[in-house]
Amino acid sequence: MRVGGGGHALRGRRRRRPLPHRRGRLGEQFIHRTGHGIGIEEHEDPYIVSGNTEPLQAGHAFSVEPGIYVPGRWGFRLEDIVVATEHGPDELNQANHALVVADA
Repeated sequence: MRVGGGGHALRGRRRRRPLPHRRGRLGEQFIHRTGHGIGIEEHEDPYIVSGNTEPLQAGHAFSVEPGIYVPGRWGFRLEDIVVATEHGPDELNQANHALVVADA
């Protein structure tokens, strides 16, 4: 994520590793936008979605919430909150993102 880039210009931890949909396995199921601005309203500009050219500005708070959905089977969305700074993203939550498999 960089200040001055459009809403499609995220750079940061979520994009350093190739996502499964980038490797061709889940492309059609990756249907949710990457994120949205957070402020007075729950969902607001800038929307973090392909094609959005609205520049990110220092201080913009937004979600990073990729979602993958397999109709009739399962869905998954991982959400983090980030603030854009002049030096890169400031991740406000430090949740463990390790996959946990639970016995049924």
